[in-house]
Amino acid sequence: MRKILTTILICIPLAHYFCKIDPIRTYDWISGIWHGIFFIPNFILSIFGDTLYKAAYYTTGYNITWWIMITPITIYILFWAALIIWVFISALQGDN
Repeated sequence: MRKILTTILICIPLAHYFCKIDPIRTYDWISGIWHGIFFIPNFILSIFGDTLYKAAYYTTGYNITWWIMITPITIYILFWAALIIWVFISALQGDN
């Protein structure tokens, strides 16, 4: 858990510095890859501020590469979250 929090705390400033999304610029496919990699930190920043986690103006290539990048990341996170919940529930049931 500490490793995950440390990674997030490191990625958030990196995402803000390297991947700040300009709301009036149109982005292309290479930016979709970059923004997809930093999807989670930008999403966390968007909750607490005015940072965008996906560009407002983009090409079809951007949209395709953004989805290609975030899909495995999201599946990975959901898998580990489900595993952690399952282990926690198993541990609670084992104490009874």
